[in-house]
Amino acid sequence: MTAHWTPTVRAYLGRVTKAHILAAVREALGDEAAERIAEKKKQEMAEAAEQLLAGTGWLPPVLRTERPAWLADVQLEAQTTEVEAGTQARNDEAFTVAAE
Repeated sequence: MTAHWTPTVRAYLGRVTKAHILAAVREALGDEAAERIAEKKKQEMAEAAEQLLAGTGWLPPVLRTERPAWLADVQLEAQTTEVEAGTQARNDEAFTVAAE
């Protein structure tokens, strides 16, 4: 969805409360970014939030989907393979030192 939608003033930020805008910025960029725009009027806050959120991939909860189980399995398998490869490399180094 992030490839097709971005939070803009027109599409989202201008239609929600200031609290929702701050929550979005806080979630995407942290407390400091949200605090920088907290005192602005709503229109100014929405415009600033649009610029801050650009390129972050942030989506409102209604547009989010859970990661498919098969994708989680693939990632877990890849991580396991990386760990096993790292362990094997360390073992190979240990055997090389022991053989010397």
